[in-house]
Amino acid sequence: MHHIDQKKGGNQKFEELFLSNYTSLFSLGYRMCKDRDFTKDVIQALFLDLWEKQENIGKVEHWNAYLRKAFYRKMLNELKKEKASAEISNPLKNTTIPSYEDLLIDLQGKIERQRQLHDALEDLPDQQRKMIEARFITGMSYEEIADTTGKSKQTVYNQIHGAVKKLRNLLGLAAVFLNI
Repeated sequence: MHHIDQKKGGNQKFEELFLSNYTSLFSLGYRMCKDRDFTKDVIQALFLDLWEKQENIGKVEHWNAYLRKAFYRKMLNELKKEKASAEISNPLKNTTIPSYEDLLIDLQGKIERQRQLHDALEDLPDQQRKMIEARFITGMSYEEIADTTGKSKQTVYNQIHGAVKKLRNLLGLAAVFLNI
């Protein structure tokens, strides 16, 4: 049990408390926002608040749990403030409505990519095309494809890998659209 008392080595105990809990607090904060600097700032703000209010804290028996809960709440509040600040600074950010022409261009692009994919699949050898369709369109696992075709799992993997390489070459940057 730690009790922070400025008169009785409080600085040292406070520093020990900070150092012993920093890693777990940082890990929690980083999982919440994926921003290292923001997480560090919130940890420092929490400990600054604790330092300023230490007379009101009293005897906390379970500092680890207390700090995690206090940090979690502070992090949520700071994230809400950040979100509100971003919305105030750019109120029209999420209200953009695409024009009819933009929607048509986007649709034409999607249709063209689908045509390119269809043509590229037709250029594959029949066996590779069937395996690609089974894996990515039907959603079969490598094991299921191996069972269905009577080939080993490694052969199926190699065939699909080779087919994906061919598709990437045939499609160029369009493969990014396919997530393969």
